[in-house]
Amino acid sequence: MSDSWGDDSGASEEPRPPLVLPLIATFIVTALLLVFAFAMPRGLDIGHNDSSIIGALISGCMVSLILWGIAFAITIRRAGGGWQVGTLLFILVLGIGSQIVAITLAAHRIGGDMATVAGQFRAISVGNRAPDGTGPVSRISAVFLNGNLDDRRAFDREVEARGVLQLLNHEGLTHASPVLHHCADFEALAARARTIGADGWNGHFAEARRIADAAVQSREITAGDAAALFASMESEHGSYQRQWALDAEMIEDAQEFCALLARRPWVGRGNEILFPNPADLSEARFHMERIRQNADEERIAADASRRDTDEAAGRLEAQNGPG
Repeated sequence: MSDSWGDDSGASEEPRPPLVLPLIATFIVTALLLVFAFAMPRGLDIGHNDSSIIGALISGCMVSLILWGIAFAITIRRAGGGWQVGTLLFILVLGIGSQIVAITLAAHRIGGDMATVAGQFRAISVGNRAPDGTGPVSRISAVFLNGNLDDRRAFDREVEARGVLQLLNHEGLTHASPVLHHCADFEALAARARTIGADGWNGHFAEARRIADAAVQSREITAGDAAALFASMESEHGSYQRQWALDAEMIEDAQEFCALLARRPWVGRGNEILFPNPADLSEARFHMERIRQNADEERIAADASRRDTDEAAGRLEAQNGPG
């Protein structure tokens, strides 16, 4: 009888699985935790926002517990008590530790990217092209800043080639100067300024968005950070349009002044132009005064933009170091 009872007791015990099954389960959980930690996008403020860091650590802990619970229900529960506790502690340490490593690497990567942006701002503020991007934000910044700079340089070269600067400075200007025979060409130049003001921004903005969309898709940047970045850029759209409108207005006044010089008598004395007819003098002063006012407004806006750019670069350098 006693032997029979002993046999029944042994038959009722649940056989333990081979250790290879809990090992496989632990390996799978480990792989999932690493993917979760390193594949998830990080916010641009991850290196400076304590709440983001704490949230990431808590999420790492919670995901670790969830995955271990699933593995426990499938196979680890049938392993020994020491194995159960050991795998739980291992997975918790791995979940939190992988988040710490991922956050550290992301902060270093983002910091380098923002330092590059600071260098781009410094370059643009002195009229140089922005260096190539090293990360998502600096790639977006480079295509946008350099696109606008290229538009400005091309326009300024055309202004000089058409003789507008010589006309406005009166430098070496005579009745035989070629610019006075091509005043009508200024109309196309003014139209070009208005076209850039209307379409140039949108073109560079769209190109920057394509880069941002690719970066979001590859998880280099979050969709929220990309949206905030473009909202900040969009806030400067009105100022951009105003700058090009001022250029167009100055070219249009220069065309009127050019036509006046081409058809009316005047005398050049050094860099000064003298009109014998008071009406011609009044018309010339009207156009030159409008040009001066628009040029002053453009200069003040450009100085403010450079100041804002330098301040933004300084803030980025303070947070991430110089680029």
